[in-house]
Amino acid sequence: PGRMFFAKTFTDTCCTMTVTAMSANAQLATFSLGSRLAGLSGGAINGLLGGLLGGTVNLSLMDYNALASANVGLFDFAKALSTELGLTGASYTDVLAASANVGNVLNALATVTQNNGNTTASAALKTLRLQSNATSTPITLTKLLNIGPFSSAGVGDPISGPNPQISVMDIVSAAAAIANGGKMVNLNLGASIPGVASLVLS
Repeated sequence: PGRMFFAKTFTDTCCTMTVTAMSANAQLATFSLGSRLAGLSGGAINGLLGGLLGGTVNLSLMDYNALASANVGLFDFAKALSTELGLTGASYTDVLAASANVGNVLNALATVTQNNGNTTASAALKTLRLQSNATSTPITLTKLLNIGPFSSAGVGDPISGPNPQISVMDIVSAAAAIANGGKMVNLNLGASIPGVASLVLS
């Protein structure tokens, strides 16, 4: 099951987030982007990502809408991540075992979304990398992705079956949560959520 961070603030229901296709699956932690997001102008989410990754994140509501509506293929993302990490002739196991930081994840996502023609999402990912401390925030990739039975396949080799689609926002929030390592984040929300001055996440 995915972990949801202060999701009840945005939605009245919880969920389990799992992407599955042809025995390949990726289980990602996520926080919910519900219908109440429009009233937040991105402020609370900026505070969350800034708290998890460090830095001062100031993405717009349009940026978050672009990230929330964008999807990338699992194998496309893994291939872009391999290129970002400078790996050649690697298997998916090699990619997930490599040393990486959240900045690498954001760059790989930016590459795939750009290739998919989603320039708004790509630009938002690049901005998030620059505004946060993502490039100095290490992440264990095996906690982010699970390629399943295709782990030993070479990156870019033909895969029998579909290419599972994963939400870009889910990957971003999962990467931030995993890299944070369960440390508490104290958010000063100000007027972002009426009646809620601050939240402590752990």
